Amino acid sequence: MIPELLALAARAVLRPEQQDRLRLAADSFSEWDALPAMAEQHGIAPLLYTHLAAAGIPVPATTMLALKGLALRHRSANAIRFAELQRILTALHAAQIPVLLLKGAALAHVVYPDPALRPMRDIDLLIHPDVAVEAQSTLASLGYKVPPAYPGKQLIDHHHLPPCVRVVDGLSVCIELHHRPLYAERPSPASAFDALYADARPVTVGTVGALTPPLEALLWQTYRHGLACPVLHEPFCLKDVADTYSLLDAYHDVLDWPGLRTRRPRLMAALRMLHHLAPLSPAVAPHVAPSSRPPHGVGVSFAGCPTLSWPAQRAAGKSVARILRDSLLPSDWWLGIYSGQSSRSARLYLRGIRHPAHMLYWTWRFIYESMAQHPYRTRHTTAKG
Repeated sequence: MIPELLALAARAVLRPEQQDRLRLAADSFSEWDALPAMAEQHGIAPLLYTHLAAAGIPVPATTMLALKGLALRHRSANAIRFAELQRILTALHAAQIPVLLLKGAALAHVVYPDPALRPMRDIDLLIHPDVAVEAQSTLASLGYKVPPAYPGKQLIDHHHLPPCVRVVDGLSVCIELHHRPLYAERPSPASAFDALYADARPVTVGTVGALTPPLEALLWQTYRHGLACPVLHEPFCLKDVADTYSLLDAYHDVLDWPGLRTRRPRLMAALRMLHHLAPLSPAVAPHVAPSSRPPHGVGVSFAGCPTLSWPAQRAAGKSVARILRDSLLPSDWWLGIYSGQSSRSARLYLRGIRHPAHMLYWTWRFIYESMAQHPYRTRHTTAKG
């Protein structure tokens, strides 16, 4: 169950009335010793520390010290990553390789008042599929360890190349070169990159100019890569909520809401479900039209297989019946976000037919990739992107 205190802190900027609600949530919160670990697991430790301090909320000294330490650690790590990103962008520009910032690298500079507030694990860059090898060579010239040449089939089957890594001041800086914007897009059409690049938005990384996808594409990618990420890969994370809410809050007045309702119904349905965990701002809620009736299991995210491995759950003391229940019967709230369905009738179909079939598919994928030792498969438990 996600505590209300954490959920309310999941946005880049809090308005005064949101700070008031955060204070009320703090008054009824008691798990202060566990709070730093929960915030770090959800990728919002710097945000939580900043919002608690700004709202003047009395927090146990040990908890606040732990949150401050996490915030400073992410600030230091991001300073290294973004310094490297400047080097990479400069080199790619010099090689005349067009590139777009994705995920955290983009969002940190688009919606967060301080890029240090957005924890990251790696840097994701989108490139034209025709220059994939040339872009990897550019990274190699900067000292990055580039994995051995990959078979052509892997380029088709996966949305990014094998990660390139360089250790800088004790930190492993990981660069993922994406050749298609989203995991599920097959094949990798050059036109997808060209369309995004034509409408790209300029940002500045330190002293270097960069580009991000247009707002609607960035919002859609944030939902698909985060809140609707395949269950084999990542757990539900409030950092993705913070990214989504922060984009909406910052650009609600320029977003094409009628177009979003037509082109991105899954996203709009997911927002209606998220509203019951952390209310959308008054400027955004009328465009989304959330229902007044909350779904079952608000704040209860997916906790079954294959996101959490069967042996790990058994070792944690879960019974076989509980693992099966968590895997096959998730909360209506999470199921609505993951599937992009907010109506009760649609969720009944998802619960009874589509979700069990979906779990069987991903269980098969887990077994196949584990046996094949798939070169890209990693299981993450911390903030992604």
